[in-house]
Amino acid sequence: MTAVKKNEATGALYDFEDIKLSDKMFMKFAERMYDLAGVDLPLTPKNHALIRNRIVKLLRRHSLKTYEEYWSKLEAGGNEMVSEFISALTTNMTSFYRESNHFDFLKSILPELSRKFGTDLRMWCAAASTGQEPYTIAMTACEAQPEMPSAKPRLLATDIDLQVLKKASTGTYEEREMQGLPPVQRSKYFEKIKADGDEYWRAKGSDS
Repeated sequence: MTAVKKNEATGALYDFEDIKLSDKMFMKFAERMYDLAGVDLPLTPKNHALIRNRIVKLLRRHSLKTYEEYWSKLEAGGNEMVSEFISALTTNMTSFYRESNHFDFLKSILPELSRKFGTDLRMWCAAASTGQEPYTIAMTACEAQPEMPSAKPRLLATDIDLQVLKKASTGTYEEREMQGLPPVQRSKYFEKIKADGDEYWRAKGSDS
């Protein structure tokens, strides 16, 4: 279905899908994304469509009619506008135990790392997204704990998209977001809660 917005003055319908993104504006958005987040988006048909389709949603949100208007708003805006822009152009794909062989390897190597570097083990999940992967790292460390009883693992989770990082910090997920988490780990590390009449899963201890 084509997305349209009614012009209050004329009563006509404004078709957002007809807004054209010039190569010049594409390069401005791509260069800004690279400067802010180090994400390289060369001018290709795929990237052109990606930026166009995602920023057109921001045009609707701010009741703007051109990409130039949004650019001016982005230039004049503060941290909130920048965060929104990064979030719009970031693809967040995550799940519990995604590419599980990585976590099998992590579990096997943690005791050796503990013996080599001491009990203070620090781990960093650089692209935390909504949190499923850093929570999987944390669970993997807990599962390896019997083989390194004196170790004190600590985990740092970061992401360029502050909106998804905020969700990660709550440790709260809908049923569909729990995909990939085995029943044993689900009951061991998460608890069911109710909020606004709906049921969610929350990481134990994440509310403290």
